[in-house]
Amino acid sequence: MKKVLKSLLPASIVRLALPMLFKPIAKRNGLNIDVRANCIDITKGINTIRVSRTHAVYLQDNINSFDYYFSAVIPFQHLGRNIVDYSTPRYHDVVGFKAFPILFPSFSEPLITATQYMDFASLSEGMTVLDLGAYSGFTSIIFSQAVG
Repeated sequence: MKKVLKSLLPASIVRLALPMLFKPIAKRNGLNIDVRANCIDITKGINTIRVSRTHAVYLQDNINSFDYYFSAVIPFQHLGRNIVDYSTPRYHDVVGFKAFPILFPSFSEPLITATQYMDFASLSEGMTVLDLGAYSGFTSIIFSQAVG
């Protein structure tokens, strides 16, 4: 769908229309989509994931995996809501990683993802690891802690 929309419509039209197309899908999944000037709020009860309008192409994944995205980092509270804000680059406190906040360009990497990589690679003290696809550096940090 992303390729078809990209080839047929300008990005500005896609950013405007796409959130509206996903509203019924969100509703069927017990979620609400609120489109704002610069961001989109995806809400389930009092929990909200905020994404940039430029990341509207990820709405389907955000809807299908709401709990995955929401539970990856510690939300902040505002007006009785718990908000995880991925709409701009920002520091997040990753659930299960207490050392320091991590700067994510947009969506976060949950600790479980890095743990799965480590389990697959069977990392141990003294090994050398290259993280060639470093996104935020979070997985590299976890790897470095595992190998020393």
